[in-house]
Amino acid sequence: MRSKAKKEKALHFRATAEEYGEIMKRAAARGVKASEYMRRSALAGEPPENTAELTRQLSRMNYEINKIGTNVNQIARLCNENGYTTSRELEDVKAELKKVNEQTSAILRGAAKF
Repeated sequence: MRSKAKKEKALHFRATAEEYGEIMKRAAARGVKASEYMRRSALAGEPPENTAELTRQLSRMNYEINKIGTNVNQIARLCNENGYTTSRELEDVKAELKKVNEQTSAILRGAAKF
């Protein structure tokens, strides 16, 4: 939920040394500045764990799913070339892979916005 709008207003608050350290540690663990961490926490509750790492992992998962889809398509093509008809199960697998791929892409888009 990153906004491009100019942030004109400032908020200031006091914290103990321990609270300050914890805020800085949590912000760093999530890969954001303390101000971004505090803004997100105040507006939407606790931000998800390190969004950069989450995005990296989801991108890798999406890549692997695409590779599986490519393999399924190659199997289907070979079945068709050799006169074998593709089974209903193969079509079901392709449909499920497409759903997973779409869901993963939606998650990635959502994580990128955060």
